[in-house]
Amino acid sequence: MIIPKTREQIEIMRESALLVSKTLGIIAPEMVPGVTT
Repeated sequence: MIIPKTREQIEIMRESALLVSKTLGIIAPEMVPGVTT
């Protein structure tokens, strides 16, 4: 089922995706084989 989104909801999703993208860009160099959390 597809639920239509308002322009405001789409903008919130866009901002969230940008934040995730920036975060992954920052931590990507730290993600190497053998590193644990």
